[in-house]
Amino acid sequence: CSPGDVSTGLGSLVNQNLDLGNFNIMFFPGLCQTNNLPEILDRDYVVFGVVACFGLVVIIGTVLDLLLRFFGQAYLPKLLLQIFQGFSLYTVVTKIFRVTPNKDRLGC
Repeated sequence: CSPGDVSTGLGSLVNQNLDLGNFNIMFFPGLCQTNNLPEILDRDYVVFGVVACFGLVVIIGTVLDLLLRFFGQAYLPKLLLQIFQGFSLYTVVTKIFRVTPNKDRLGC
């Protein structure tokens, strides 16, 4: 994948298929694909960790919310529900897509 190869290939492709005459294509070597994978930096691992923690909190909140709906509050600690229930994906999605008039529904 050299700039000359790509420019020649694209130029002949455009000239043969579109019949534009002598059409010159400029190619920038920075756009060429290589086999070298980008290096993962420390800050990338931090972002992965933050996203993973947020995903874990959402999963915990959703599981607790579903347990609350099916089994009631008797089996679950109140503090745990207060911390994680706001992150429940089930509750958020049902509030967004509810179509009956309700004070908890998001309006237009």
